[in-house]
Amino acid sequence: MTDQISDDKDKKFGLWRDIFVDGIDIHDRINKRNLYGPVLLCIDTSVLTEGGISSIRVTKSNPQNWSSNSQEEERYFQTIDEFKYGYNYGDFQKMFVIPNGNGSIKFKEYLRKIVVDYIIPNGNQLWERAIEALKAAGKESKIDHIPIEKRNCTCECNCVQKYRMMQPKTLHKFFGLSNN
Repeated sequence: MTDQISDDKDKKFGLWRDIFVDGIDIHDRINKRNLYGPVLLCIDTSVLTEGGISSIRVTKSNPQNWSSNSQEEERYFQTIDEFKYGYNYGDFQKMFVIPNGNGSIKFKEYLRKIVVDYIIPNGNQLWERAIEALKAAGKESKIDHIPIEKRNCTCECNCVQKYRMMQPKTLHKFFGLSNN
């Protein structure tokens, strides 16, 4: 789990164990590293209708911006029509929220690929160790057939610069590695 500035609010609004899904690749959209972490899971949208998800909600704004006196209608789209007219593809302030009491959802058959930010600090070593860890986890979870891709950023992207400035402990946490 990646620490977020909104963690206290997520707990306050009952979202702490819910699964947040963005409708776009934020890293690609804004040419910056994604604050949620360096790994992108690309999931087939059919999971929404076939994946055993009993409900899904879409926020009208980032829960980080919610106030304690805002009403349910201000936080979430209430109808399909409201969603149809109020949601625009590419708006990463709106999030799909899958209520989940136990903190996990079975995405296995809907996972299409995994994209990992390619970082330069420590040469390729850190990235290669992260890939090895993902492959080992994939084998253990029986999803080792899922392709793992290296994100190749454009020259406009600032992620490599941001990763270089990151404290080693944080960098290792982001890539799921011990700080050895």
